[in-house]
Amino acid sequence: MPLTTLINLNNDAALAEPIASVLNPAAACNTSFLDFLCYALARDIPLYLSSHSSYYSHQTLSSIIEWNKSHSQYIPYGQTLFLRAIESPITQETYDKYKQTMKESFQSLINYLKSTYSLDCLLTIGNDDMFSGTTVCGIPRANLTLDYYNPDHQQINVVAVGFSLGDDLLLLHFLHRLEKANLQAGKIDTRKPFQKYIQHPIRSAYRNGCSIL
Repeated sequence: MPLTTLINLNNDAALAEPIASVLNPAAACNTSFLDFLCYALARDIPLYLSSHSSYYSHQTLSSIIEWNKSHSQYIPYGQTLFLRAIESPITQETYDKYKQTMKESFQSLINYLKSTYSLDCLLTIGNDDMFSGTTVCGIPRANLTLDYYNPDHQQINVVAVGFSLGDDLLLLHFLHRLEKANLQAGKIDTRKPFQKYIQHPIRSAYRNGCSIL
């Protein structure tokens, strides 16, 4: 893998519109990512149960909800998402439109990043996975949790998002390189925190409020 170069994209004003389209496809589809997922849950769980649990008495989401009501000890987190799924306000047509809109919006963003910066992948830093909605595109993505960079020992989540279906190995190699650099930085004398943390670009970006690379 060649030398890794990180580019701060936060100051590129031209990215505002394509990123907004990726983060908020609901503006064009009149539905949310959560409702999109809940619709798929209600639609697909009967097939999943019938294919993988032939001996299981519950074959629908409704029957699972009813069983949970009388066995609350097994659902400490409740079943809000199940209920939302069964009451989903969207249709298959809306679902398909949301998925297509997200794919087109993300492809537009990818095209810009490739033509302007010759990037191979997109990287976000922080505990808010802002591009989680791109999972509907089927594009590879990988997470790496780092905890050496923050003097308060708070974890920093790094998410790498690929640009094409075959980017799995690219992302894994890239995050492995970051993880290795993280461990090496951790071996530096902790009495010199500035030296310890600033040597790695991820820490530098995090300190400067950078969230997109």
